[in-house]
Amino acid sequence: MNQPTLLILFGGWGSEHEISLRSAAAVSESLRSAAYPHRTVGITRQGAWYLYSGGTRQIADGSWENQAEELSPILPCPGGFLLTESGEMLTDTVVFPC
Repeated sequence: MNQPTLLILFGGWGSEHEISLRSAAAVSESLRSAAYPHRTVGITRQGAWYLYSGGTRQIADGSWENQAEELSPILPCPGGFLLTESGEMLTDTVVFPC
């Protein structure tokens, strides 16, 4: 049986934005150490969603938003699905909101 990909959501417009960033970085780092398949999706304070593939340090310190080359817009869709700008549906995932 294939392991589902864990999709880590972090950021957002709320008051716990920075806590979410640090939590997501710690979870992502642990999953990398365990070689567990995962992806990270950052949400800016303005509410824009991005697929992020850079380092965990940049998540933790908030500089992930400044790395345009590493960001791919994500569109939340009805039914709980996420769609990338290129039309890829993020399926076979378990969502872990931080």
